[in-house]
Amino acid sequence: MPKITIKDIAVESGFSLKTVSRVLNDEKYVKNSTKEKILKIIDDLNFEPDYFAKNLKSKKTRTIGLILGDIENPYYSSLSKGVIDYLEMRDYTTMLCNTNYNSEICNRYINALISKEIDGIILSSLKVPDKTIDKIISKNIPLVLIEVEYESFPDLDCINFDSYGAEVLAAEYLISLGHERIFYLVGPKILDVDVRVKGFRDTLKKHRIIFDNSYFSEPLISFEDGYACVKKMIESKSGFTAIIAVNDFIALGAMKAVYDMGLEIPRDISLIGFDDIKYSSISRVPLTTVSEPDYELGRLSAERLIRKIENPKERILPRKITIKPALIIRDSCKPNRFPN
Repeated sequence: MPKITIKDIAVESGFSLKTVSRVLNDEKYVKNSTKEKILKIIDDLNFEPDYFAKNLKSKKTRTIGLILGDIENPYYSSLSKGVIDYLEMRDYTTMLCNTNYNSEICNRYINALISKEIDGIILSSLKVPDKTIDKIISKNIPLVLIEVEYESFPDLDCINFDSYGAEVLAAEYLISLGHERIFYLVGPKILDVDVRVKGFRDTLKKHRIIFDNSYFSEPLISFEDGYACVKKMIESKSGFTAIIAVNDFIALGAMKAVYDMGLEIPRDISLIGFDDIKYSSISRVPLTTVSEPDYELGRLSAERLIRKIENPKERILPRKITIKPALIIRDSCKPNRFPN
């Protein structure tokens, strides 16, 4: 059976395409009797609207693509909520794209969003080839970045977190507690981790602490990665006394590994995470962490994107907003019991 279209509804009801479109989009200025008749025909014919079809009047889909690293990580869940809450308030729908930090999957999502003539894209924490960014720009699709920048495209809007300053805060706190042998749990390769690592290394250098590459993990993604990595490091008897994890999700995996190996936090090993996800304060040992306002990052990015979409003729200068970190001290760190 051929798919029922909006034209079929118009022919069957005797009303214009514009009137049918107004009913589908729940717009004003349609008589109740007209609306009821069209809705009955829609129901009788089992018509299913194509939500990616452009509104006849505005030429918009009122749909935004949100591309994320890993939705399993509570950081991205909270960031997504910030985006979605704002977009719903502005009567936009969000198409959520989870990449698992895979650049190829990210590229496929971007191509799919472009083909569906999406109204705008928010790209969070992921690096894609310059040609992909250039394709988005060439299609005049508004784009806002979260925690990622491109040297080739300095004029893109970007909502950033001061990752360098955050690493300095974490390292300074552990060093103030007498820790020098600090195991650093690194994030996915697709993330721009160089700035974070530089903050950590610069802080070690400032305190004349030797930088030891063996205290840097392979790129990690998940809770399970954090667990396996720290378990292996403890088994190697490398002698580290503290851990900095790239995010709380990985930090919680590290915490479980410490306890499963018969050690305790913070008695034997101090631990700091990043993001201050809600589970951090209710974990087995409340986690000391560097707060990153994920919900606010999402809300700000959505607000910026909608302004660009709804004011296409207005010359809106690109903005780079940087949010400052805060150290949230809980119970997972204490002075080093084994100073050098």
